[in-house]
Amino acid sequence: MLLLWMACNGGDEPSVLETVAQTESHYVPGLRCEAQVLRTEGNVPHIYARDREDLARAMGFTLARDRWFEMELASRLALGTVSELLGQDALESDMESRSSGMTHVADTILANLTPQQERIFDGFAEGVNAYILGVASEELDPPSELEIAAGLLGLEKPSDLMSPWDRRTVAGVGATVIYNLGYETGDVGRAY
Repeated sequence: MLLLWMACNGGDEPSVLETVAQTESHYVPGLRCEAQVLRTEGNVPHIYARDREDLARAMGFTLARDRWFEMELASRLALGTVSELLGQDALESDMESRSSGMTHVADTILANLTPQQERIFDGFAEGVNAYILGVASEELDPPSELEIAAGLLGLEKPSDLMSPWDRRTVAGVGATVIYNLGYETGDVGRAY
């Protein structure tokens, strides 16, 4: 079991999760209480947290650790910024994303978030950023894709290819999912 931690001001009874052997722990800034990540068969993570905001932070950290490269590409695809990572060859993809409405969908998601959803999006981004900081400090292993890319690009560290996430980056991932689940380009003007 992975334990993500930050001081908690609660007096809860011990959890049944405390009977599971802890294999590692990491400090995730912003967590108000401990969050546990229990991995079952097939390395499937099950995340337990005190509230939705801590759950979002733990989920951001866990997903980034497992799938950072895919998440980063999904966000960049929606926001039309793949070429910032992959260079001139991805410029056509960026132009298509921007002209097809994917960036508009991400911005529409952002414009319609409730205050609670904003905190959840921010928490998720903070969890992703905690992973990025762990990679930069060499506490955590970098994504294998970045190890290869850093070598090919002559960069000193794979973390040089990682940039911090924010609420809009998270919305970009959501926009890619929405777009790929049947979004039609004629829907841009009707999306709310």
